[in-house]
Amino acid sequence: VEIGASVKIEVEGIDIPMQSSIVGLETDRYIIIKAPEPFSHMEDKFMPQSELSIVYLSEGTAYAFHTKTIRAITDPLPLLFIEYPKVISYHDPRGQKRFNCQIPIRVLYGDHVNFGCIMDIATNGCRFIIQGSKNKEIPQIDLDNTISLECVLPGSDSIISLEGSVKNIKRTTSELDIGLLFIEEMPQQVSSILQ
Repeated sequence: VEIGASVKIEVEGIDIPMQSSIVGLETDRYIIIKAPEPFSHMEDKFMPQSELSIVYLSEGTAYAFHTKTIRAITDPLPLLFIEYPKVISYHDPRGQKRFNCQIPIRVLYGDHVNFGCIMDIATNGCRFIIQGSKNKEIPQIDLDNTISLECVLPGSDSIISLEGSVKNIKRTTSELDIGLLFIEEMPQQVSSILQ
């Protein structure tokens, strides 16, 4: 559970999940959520001990938990205090266990050659970044573009080539953060490390 996470709230008596965000918490005690708007029209749904379902995404993984309202306040701001969950379930729609890492790479895209770093990897894809500080220019990359990565894995001397399709892009002024779905089966020396 992270402060700032966007959440969907489901509560009995309201058919549509409501958007909100976590604004505070004390681990194992309570979570504070911005009350959904217009709160005055639904305040009676958030009485103490009202049951709620909360869903949120973090780094591509969906988390969900059931909880109860401790108290709703409207002054100075509409906020919900809810019980800290005893159990949080999760589902990774990518379907594969991902391993955090920092593997330097060459990124090949069209005529561009850039340098980056794989931040996490699974047998079916990876997430990597291209930082502006380490490259003369950051290429214009779009969803579904095909990109090749070259890297040398820890404990190996040979260059491994990975090709994939871009499925997620986060751009800032200083870097690109890209999610790649591998097109071909991962080379054996990579998959063996991820077992």
